[in-house]
Amino acid sequence: MSLDTILNRPALVANSLDADIEKVNVVRRISNHMKGLYHATANSIRAVGVVSLATLVLGVVAEAGTYSGGTGEPNNPYLISTAADMNEIGAHPDDLDKHFKLMTDISLLDYTGEEFTIIGRDDELAFAGVFDGNDHRISNFTYNSTDKDWIGLFRFVNGENAEIKNLGLIHAEVDARTEPRTAVGLLVGCNSGRITNCYVEEGNVTAYRVVGGLVGWNDGTITNCCVNSSRIIGNNSVGGLVGWNYGTITNSYAAGCVTEDEEVIGGLVGGNFGTVIGCYATNNVTGNDSVGGLVGRNSKFSIITNCYATGSIIGETSVGGLTGTNWGGTIIHSYATGSVIGDSTVGGLAGWNGHSSEITKCYATGSVTGETLLGGLVGWNYGDGKITNSYATGSVTGNDYVGGLVGWNYKDGKITKCYATGGIEGTKMHIGGLLGSNTSECGRNYECKYGIINHSYWDTETSKQNTSDGGTGKTTTQMHQQLTFQDWDFINVWDIGENQNYPYLRVHSAGDLNHDFYVNMLDFAVLADKWLRDNEE
Repeated sequence: MSLDTILNRPALVANSLDADIEKVNVVRRISNHMKGLYHATANSIRAVGVVSLATLVLGVVAEAGTYSGGTGEPNNPYLISTAADMNEIGAHPDDLDKHFKLMTDISLLDYTGEEFTIIGRDDELAFAGVFDGNDHRISNFTYNSTDKDWIGLFRFVNGENAEIKNLGLIHAEVDARTEPRTAVGLLVGCNSGRITNCYVEEGNVTAYRVVGGLVGWNDGTITNCCVNSSRIIGNNSVGGLVGWNYGTITNSYAAGCVTEDEEVIGGLVGGNFGTVIGCYATNNVTGNDSVGGLVGRNSKFSIITNCYATGSIIGETSVGGLTGTNWGGTIIHSYATGSVIGDSTVGGLAGWNGHSSEITKCYATGSVTGETLLGGLVGWNYGDGKITNSYATGSVTGNDYVGGLVGWNYKDGKITKCYATGGIEGTKMHIGGLLGSNTSECGRNYECKYGIINHSYWDTETSKQNTSDGGTGKTTTQMHQQLTFQDWDFINVWDIGENQNYPYLRVHSAGDLNHDFYVNMLDFAVLADKWLRDNEE
């Protein structure tokens, strides 16, 4: 699949819609024109207004579901106490904007195949209400389909007030592996609302593409959620938590999961087009192209900040401990510790970094093994890719274009205030303590282009490399001294145990008193408050 195909958001439309969905859409269009022509009394229908022409098209009149109590209002939600209650929600479109509260743990074991009515039929008839799991669990949700996209316990969640919260999903299983089945998650197929304090345990999901342990496609917000001990399998865009993220994911994780696919696969997110903040993944990840411990591909304008990954990563090309490919995205204050194995373009943090991508205040400690374009931090830094205030300590082993920090810093790649200490082994050409190569391919009709390296260093003793195509080599003793690192900021960015260890990144700068990663007037307020309290004492 071409890179343009991956980066341009496709119109993911099912080849055919179910007959009942087609009928409901017809009803909606006709009703919009006929609105106000038909009315019913309050005693015969739930709300005075349009009488749905479903009577003409489907032969039924829309009515409320039957639940264990409540009216569906915020202060009196419908009460869900049985599997039958849960199935009622999706069966009654008029209830999709109501409030629900789960009153006990329930099992959906009696619903198999496509028997359970997944909630929210399409993006217009989406679940737009609030489902409060009330810290209870739903177990044994299963759904097997060969002809549907957008599958989950909730199929579509969309609306200003749409939210699923405080819910656990246990032993869930979805099988939609038939090509080209798309956007499949155990909890939600497509989320444009809010998902808060939810989790999945011991689940299994298999689909063709855009597959996640929690959500297939996220266009909303996911906060304080996790997936544990689950198996997530697909061919393209697969993540332990989310397949594709266009929204915001905060304080969430995936752990103990097995994630497998062909391309664009991440321990947490397959393809990131949005923002990932304060998240982590501990999964071992296996795939072919764009394989990352946290994110498979971090695309243009996307952000990863304050995240980490610890799993072992195996792939073929564009393989990284944190992200396989960083294509125009930004990675800040993040790290990876797992070993990374691939063939080409393999890095301890990112396999490929380019097209105005930026990596800053990051590090990687895992070993890197492959054939070519291998770096302790980044395999290939390409096309105005920037790496700043970062370091790598893992060993790097391969054939050619092997570097302690970057295998190949190509064209306008820029590296500033970085270092590497890992052992370097290469059997062919372009082997270096900091960089394997810092030159673009030179030809008869065009000049060579060189990357830009500023104030960056490598340890000549631990790397066993006296040369590098850029940077400055220093002894281990010198690398333990602040004086070595010219123009580095040892107040806000770096710290060092003088004559004891290498520089390390500060978690918070010296002036960041409230630890929000910014130095501003809020920090001054913290200081003033402390000063006042100290004086009072």
